[in-house]
Amino acid sequence: MAKGVGEGLEAFLKVLSFDPKEAVKSVLLDCGERVPSKNVLCRFYITKCTADGFREDVLMDLMLGWVVVYVTKKEERDKAKAQDWFKLVRTAREMFTQAPTSGEGGELLLFLLLEANGIIQLYSKMDLKTNPNLNFNGCDAIHIRVGKEISLCFGHAKMHADLTGALSSALEDVRQIHQNKIQRRLEFRLVNSNLDGSKFGPYEAKIRSMLDPYSEDRSTYKEFDAIFLGTNWEFAKSTAMKGDSGLEQFMVRQYSSEIDKVAAKIGTAVLSSEEPNVEHLIFLLPFVDVNRFRLEFMEAVTP
Repeated sequence: MAKGVGEGLEAFLKVLSFDPKEAVKSVLLDCGERVPSKNVLCRFYITKCTADGFREDVLMDLMLGWVVVYVTKKEERDKAKAQDWFKLVRTAREMFTQAPTSGEGGELLLFLLLEANGIIQLYSKMDLKTNPNLNFNGCDAIHIRVGKEISLCFGHAKMHADLTGALSSALEDVRQIHQNKIQRRLEFRLVNSNLDGSKFGPYEAKIRSMLDPYSEDRSTYKEFDAIFLGTNWEFAKSTAMKGDSGLEQFMVRQYSSEIDKVAAKIGTAVLSSEEPNVEHLIFLLPFVDVNRFRLEFMEAVTP
């Protein structure tokens, strides 16, 4: 890659016509990050609170507000007139499955957190659906991070009650995407066929070249995996124990007291996995009842 192209693209991405970083910051508190092992970065978020509990209704509204951006191409949104937006919203919502085991709410949260961290969606798998009850095999998201290198991000989302089970399932997905050569080739074909090029303007050709496995120069190309873990945390049920402090301060304090232990557990799990040398970016978000939230999102997204 020519010197400065990565930095130029990074600056270009900052002026996209929506700001997921500010949107996420309005609902979630960033409680910091930990690096428990060489290739693992954990980022800990928590939902803001009222006096009574997490503001999950506002988190839900945020997710519903970003459904169109998640599902549709930028070019389609840019061309839409005011009267077209109702159809865009309805069509986007119709793409979500109503299966009781659906994890698509977690995939949407993964999208939001990646975008808020400057890691941009290349295309939406939701937009490829021919049946709303269809689930895609392979990874849950394909994004790109631009800096000194161009890094392809394979995304995996898990909304399970149990953190250990969610992490184990996610690491199995990481193994599959890195060891299943047929699935990897399919992922690259899907990127090349469905890249949302309108996001990247004059940099589209460079991105396509870098993501081509047969390109002559891939010296600045990297890969990493991003994982979203939305799970139940016991401290989140302890609203009656807040004492004289506000609930939000209490929740952040309780969460922060567990972060180091959880990060160490994640680092150990990655090191003992079958892909310990893959770079892992892991987002964590506590829930009181993640299954209830998942089902409520499915009901809310129904057009």
